[in-house]
Amino acid sequence: MNNINLNALKNRLIFTDLLESLLKSGMQLPQAVEYIGQRVSGKVKDLCNSIAEKLKRGLSIVESFSGYPDVLPDYFVRILASSEETGTFQEALEALKKSENREFAFQKRLRSISLYPRVLFFLSLGLFYFFFFFVLPKFEELYVASFGWHPGLHSRLLDLYRGIVHTSAYLANYRIEILFIFLIILFIFMIGFRLRAFKRLSNWLRYNIPFIGILRKHGEYITFFDTLGLLLERGTPLDQAWENALKTIHNRSIHQDLAFIFAPLKRGESLADLTGNIRWPTKYIPSALKLAANRGNLHETCYELVSYLEKNTMQKIQVYIVFLPFIFFIFPIFIILFMLSHSWIFINSILY
Repeated sequence: MNNINLNALKNRLIFTDLLESLLKSGMQLPQAVEYIGQRVSGKVKDLCNSIAEKLKRGLSIVESFSGYPDVLPDYFVRILASSEETGTFQEALEALKKSENREFAFQKRLRSISLYPRVLFFLSLGLFYFFFFFVLPKFEELYVASFGWHPGLHSRLLDLYRGIVHTSAYLANYRIEILFIFLIILFIFMIGFRLRAFKRLSNWLRYNIPFIGILRKHGEYITFFDTLGLLLERGTPLDQAWENALKTIHNRSIHQDLAFIFAPLKRGESLADLTGNIRWPTKYIPSALKLAANRGNLHETCYELVSYLEKNTMQKIQVYIVFLPFIFFIFPIFIILFMLSHSWIFINSILY
């Protein structure tokens, strides 16, 4: 399963926005799609030309808009097809555009925020490199010979410090080579994660690295409930809406959890009796779904859950933004200062 493609989402947003505007102006669907193809470029242009050709041949909306899952997923086509039958095509486009705008803004924000721990990680690596290869070697001469034992310092700890300093002093002679090897390894990993053989490992890392994984998982649930609400609002039966919303999930474990409900729903079981069987990101979700299933306002609750999860995600982000610098900088700096302070104790034991 792949990650959310912001480019595909952006292309779908452009297509939906232009199509809604042209239909509001009174243009017919085939002419509107053809007009969009004349005014845009890239994948959207090819998409519009292909759809316009099918519509002119008299094919249905499902037949015309299907076959482009990267830009127009199944739930998108299903909503358009059902809205055509009920005469609410423009209203469906407006709802889809609103949903896509919200999803695009949220996913773009998540992508920007996910750069934060990466920047901190590489800065902390730079700090470690500077300290290990430039600072610690300066203390090497103090540990060349054993000058005795300071009562305030355990001998094994002193030996550890001496070993670290000797190691850093030795490796400092090859710091350029070590940096070059590290950059090569980093480059190999970056290329490797784009290969199909490493795709599963790459996806696993994206969803399990602290901070970044939580953001991505919450984003999956937000997209799922947003799509589910849209489908239910257009009159799609719950089991079919759930099945189509599942297609927006890219994380394997989340997909398996949510798919566990699909078969019972298809058999006619109540959602209120099934919500407790899934691992949800928060305890509020199953109780809200159970209450909504009993009241019959499930699509409204789906939209409420989207807002709730967005707010909950932003709160977690604020906590991590405060906490991450401690992991990458404050804690390593504390260790460095601790070592330097004991090095100063050792210096004093020599001088006095």
